[in-house]
Amino acid sequence: MKNPSSKDNIVLKPIDELRILSKSSFADKANISVIGAVRTPGQYEYDYTLSLKDALTLAGGLKMEASASRIEIARVIIKDDKPTQTVISQVTVDRDLNSMTGNNDALRLMPYDQIIVRTVPEFSFQKNVSFDGEIKYPGTYAIIQRNETVVDVINRAGGLTVESFVEGATLYRSEANVGYLIIKLDEALKDPKSPFNYILKEGDLLTIPKIKDFVSLRGAIRSNELYTADVLAAGKLNVPFVPNKRALYYVNKYAAGVSKDGSRSDITLLHPNGELGRTKDFFLFKIYPKVRKGDIVTVGYKPVKSETDKDGKKKEDIDWAKTTEKALASVTTVLSLILLIKAVNP
Repeated sequence: MKNPSSKDNIVLKPIDELRILSKSSFADKANISVIGAVRTPGQYEYDYTLSLKDALTLAGGLKMEASASRIEIARVIIKDDKPTQTVISQVTVDRDLNSMTGNNDALRLMPYDQIIVRTVPEFSFQKNVSFDGEIKYPGTYAIIQRNETVVDVINRAGGLTVESFVEGATLYRSEANVGYLIIKLDEALKDPKSPFNYILKEGDLLTIPKIKDFVSLRGAIRSNELYTADVLAAGKLNVPFVPNKRALYYVNKYAAGVSKDGSRSDITLLHPNGELGRTKDFFLFKIYPKVRKGDIVTVGYKPVKSETDKDGKKKEDIDWAKTTEKALASVTTVLSLILLIKAVNP
């Protein structure tokens, strides 16, 4: 076109076909990618007109937690017959995605660029916990400081009511399906440095019940033979709490003792906060656990023994009537034989 008289300006003839190819026909298709704190991260087809603002717009813009001053462009440098090299440029944009960086070379996108949007350090939305029961202002509370503890939030919630039963407080943790944590709230309230003054996690539920001034008895106790079903509600006998008494005292005092199939060595306590107390058996004597308000005393049953013979076969129960009858018959036979011998040999 610049020189019509050039020998390359060939005269066209009928049926000749002339094709004019785009520069893009001689270039591999390439993508750029946007990852990190954007709404729709992904890969997008590269175009030489594509700007950083365009790429961020295609990715849905910055998330709330995105750090506009920590946007990195990772670029691969490709040179003939040389190993590839990756270089990083850091840029800053405003919330309208306009560049605030003067390095225009960094803002002009190249094939295979990776745009990485970082998150603001320690960014998080509100994390809530719930306090129910005998607390002055129960409900949901946002964790407002790092390492906030149970006692911290109790103080924010106005403290406990006069009817609160701190020994029976429970703490449930939903995070990672942990479940119930053993907590001694009375110890935590006395000493905030107590290991029971847990650091709260999102979703924690602290429940503080009303005062329980009774103890429940269940299991292999004789009261099952003495009281009606109405008194033994849900298989338990509820009796008054007596300070400084141990489990066997309650069993003997209120439940008429251990039943014939019960085991004195297997008396346990279930405290309202989930703790267990067990009987300590020192062979010659036993130490029974001390009872607290709201405890459940359980008397276990003796294990059922399965008698077997030397071949491992289960022994049948002895029928003493038949055994006695056979023994008498044998004795009678022996006596008859002795009398017969004496008669033959006078």
